[in-house]
Amino acid sequence: MASRAELDAQAAAQATVVATAWAQFQAAYAGLGLTPAQLATNEGIQALRDLFADFIAAWGEVAGTLAADFYDELRDQAGIPGSFQALVPDPLDSAQVDGIVSWAVTPPRDVDELDIETMLAKIEGASQRLIRQAQRDALNESARRDPARPRVARIPMGAETCAFCLVLASRGYVYRSETSAGRNNSYHDFCDCEQDVTWSSNPEPPDGYDPGELYGKYDAARRAAGSSDLRKILRELRLQEGIR
Repeated sequence: MASRAELDAQAAAQATVVATAWAQFQAAYAGLGLTPAQLATNEGIQALRDLFADFIAAWGEVAGTLAADFYDELRDQAGIPGSFQALVPDPLDSAQVDGIVSWAVTPPRDVDELDIETMLAKIEGASQRLIRQAQRDALNESARRDPARPRVARIPMGAETCAFCLVLASRGYVYRSETSAGRNNSYHDFCDCEQDVTWSSNPEPPDGYDPGELYGKYDAARRAAGSSDLRKILRELRLQEGIR
């Protein structure tokens, strides 16, 4: 499992990937010279889709490779025998990428023309999530396929953790399976949570991460909500903790 310093270093490396990628995308987008009128046509939207798809595939591979190397390093440090190597995930489904572009270029109903700044803000948030998704997929899929059966935890990293991430972080280190991998691998735009992997039956969480304390907050919200409905629990958790 990773130390706090190792998690901080991984977070910094992934943040650099995202920032560098976005700068490159902005330059490439400017080179297309697309006007709002052109983005209202099928040809203009397709040009943006092609650019975004290539961008996500290229930088997602970078993020996924960094994560796979991180996984292999942690496995070596833990002294786990065998020749298993972490996996770099396949590119994201093109339909997901195309859907984001369609959403980003659709102006609000009360606006006649697309606002480019708003469109780019939407794409920036989605690009951060999708590039980091490649990182998270690499760790989750590797943990799921590793014959040594490690467990994975979501580690809050930023100044504030949203209610949704707090709930998942409160679970501590859990096994990955076909069903749990999807449920535990949901993230929002600009999420800065990291993942830690352990092969220990009694892991010592990194500094600053106390799943027991987080679970106490979750349980208090669940009791106050009087329900096991996650939406109601999240609403109560936001009220109690003053978070998003």
